[in-house]
Amino acid sequence: MKRNKYLALVLATTMVIGGSITVLAADTGSVTGEGETLPHVSKKVTSVTLPVVSAVSDVFNYKVDPEGLINAASTLADGTAVAGNTDGVYFHNSPKAASDGALTYTSGGVAKEYTVTGVSKAANITYTYNGTDSKWEDENGDEVTGIGVKKIDDTDPTAMVAVTPSDGDTITVSGAVSRTEDYTYSSSSDVVTFTGRNSVDVAVSVAVTVDDTNSSTDIALVADQDALDAATTPALLLTLKVGANEASITADGAEAAATIAGVPENFEVKAVGGEFRYQAKSNASGWNSTTLQLSGKTNNKNVTSGMTAPKLTLTWTVTTPTPAASLVGTYSRANTANKITLSNLGDLTVSGLKTYMDDGTETGSQPTNDMWSVNATNTEITINGSTFVFGEGALGKERGIGVVLSDGTEIKITVTVNN
Repeated sequence: MKRNKYLALVLATTMVIGGSITVLAADTGSVTGEGETLPHVSKKVTSVTLPVVSAVSDVFNYKVDPEGLINAASTLADGTAVAGNTDGVYFHNSPKAASDGALTYTSGGVAKEYTVTGVSKAANITYTYNGTDSKWEDENGDEVTGIGVKKIDDTDPTAMVAVTPSDGDTITVSGAVSRTEDYTYSSSSDVVTFTGRNSVDVAVSVAVTVDDTNSSTDIALVADQDALDAATTPALLLTLKVGANEASITADGAEAAATIAGVPENFEVKAVGGEFRYQAKSNASGWNSTTLQLSGKTNNKNVTSGMTAPKLTLTWTVTTPTPAASLVGTYSRANTANKITLSNLGDLTVSGLKTYMDDGTETGSQPTNDMWSVNATNTEITINGSTFVFGEGALGKERGIGVVLSDGTEIKITVTVNN
């Protein structure tokens, strides 16, 4: 009995002590949360692969032959065989590497995406299927063996099945280029390519300057075919071509430019080395490019003693085009289809819109599209994918729109209002 009482006393004491522990809260408290602002990551990538100067150092060298001597002899003065031309200008072209042509399978007049084997793509030729004799024939009617045709299995997209061609089906190889072992000459220079890896549009501008050291003896440069035909002494019509844009080279030189369109879908934001970068995807494809080429033509006139050919210097520059605005159509209260489009903004954004009177007086800032929506009859302003609308009454007196960009640039657009 004494032992049990002792145990009870110990347990009771433990319970009392355990039950007396209390956590006291402070009267006040605070905690600090530190914010972090991530730095701006520009999505404006303007990378363009430029021609290596040493590799194109002789691309634009040329010979001028107003008397047609090369064409008559089919050789250069040193006896090198040359295919003559009636233009009388000869650029030194590089040997052409062989390249495969494109293969097209046509059945019933429709191009088919079939897999064709046993056909060389090294030569331009068309094969036709003779259904009567169940054989492929070349352009001479001779049988060609070893050609096989397959397509994706309709029931199993992962498998291929053989196809029996129909009478009249054709296999055409086009665009094949045979290798030339030697340099050739023609009235156009080799094409020089500028390849872009850019997220925004970039402009490739090429300027040509003419060395005036021998201006007194140089063959005269003319601006067009009419001037070439009218010249009574040897004259030279040289054309600079950048992309699809051409300019005649005169004594004052020439300049032409083309745009390499950006491919923003080829880029992504990635964390690299503890920072964010906007860079090309590993599987990026479909890049755009532009080209540079010179061509020439001379007239059939006798050369005088000591006559020289103009020396040219070509300089190329890659720039980002400045923001541009274009008004499509004329604003009319009754016409809701007109649009004003801004392009070449890169990663700039629109921070505000304004309207102006005829005299240029600002009528007020209009920073949101809501303020431009006066009623249901609207005309759109599309700016880098963002659409702002102004209603029927928005340009009742105003004759201009000002677009303010995030870098402070303001572009004024004149609008003609037809009542």
